[in-house]
Amino acid sequence: MFIRSGSTLVLTCTALLHPDAVSQVDWLHNQTKLSIAGPRSGVSIHTEKAGQLLSSKLSVAKVAARDAGNYSCQPDSVHPASATVFIVDEELPAAMHHDNA
Repeated sequence: MFIRSGSTLVLTCTALLHPDAVSQVDWLHNQTKLSIAGPRSGVSIHTEKAGQLLSSKLSVAKVAARDAGNYSCQPDSVHPASATVFIVDEELPAAMHHDNA
């Protein structure tokens, strides 16, 4: 996924849980657990459980090059899901054209 530098990254993870599972989701960035109290400000995590359906949303405000990489969502007792995020500099157009002259 490509996101423009300075914008807000929003990732959503949805999982069907075992009835006795804990409604906890860990979010990781390049294998490091994210926390709203961590060194990176602008991170928020909102998780809801409705019956066996768990939904968690990760938001990262004002993304920069340091925020690029692999994001993983790891719900309790469920296989993790991952997405790779690329940060695009604001000055670059969405479609790059090369001058072949």
